[in-house]
Amino acid sequence: MDKNNLVPTQIRKSSNSEMTIAWNNGEVTPVSFFNLRFHCRCAECVDEWTRERRLKAEQIRTDIMPLRVEPVGRYAVQIEWNDKHKTGIYPYDLLYQIALNKVPSEEKDK
Repeated sequence: MDKNNLVPTQIRKSSNSEMTIAWNNGEVTPVSFFNLRFHCRCAECVDEWTRERRLKAEQIRTDIMPLRVEPVGRYAVQIEWNDKHKTGIYPYDLLYQIALNKVPSEEKDK
């Protein structure tokens, strides 16, 4: 199945530090809250012009946790975090890449 056709069928909290995502291809992937929060691509976290990451790993709370996960159309989820951040939208393909720890290196390094 093409990764562009992947859709979560279930997203649930599995511990105090991660969630589990079940996908329509039968795969189930754990993903840490820290990694999700770090890879937010909103304008507050990533500069819109330079694409440089504004949010640094050390700025993320050690107890980071989603308060709410809501679908956005048929292509993404929006996560409201306990650090009051709620503008990031996670397209399903990005969510899958984060879960597999395969975010493109330019995303990781900035």
